[in-house]
Amino acid sequence: MTKGELIYELVKARVTEARLKKGYEVKEDGSVIIRQQEYQVIMELSGEFPVKCLCEVIGIHRSSFYYRKKHLSNSSEREKNFVNNIILF
Repeated sequence: MTKGELIYELVKARVTEARLKKGYEVKEDGSVIIRQQEYQVIMELSGEFPVKCLCEVIGIHRSSFYYRKKHLSNSSEREKNFVNNIILF
């Protein structure tokens, strides 16, 4: 087994572990039902592994991940008001 293959298998195992810890429903082929959960797994593991590698293992384009990340940090005014109303309630 090459170094690259070993790293890939390690990342794959950590992704599966993170999914199971959160109680995500995992299909037999290893895919997760909700894509948003995938982004959360990548965010959590991005401190340990490169985003490029995580995205390859999960099967998401890096650009999609970074788009989602940017969207979360730059939420619309409507979303901000909604969250503030929930907190106030």
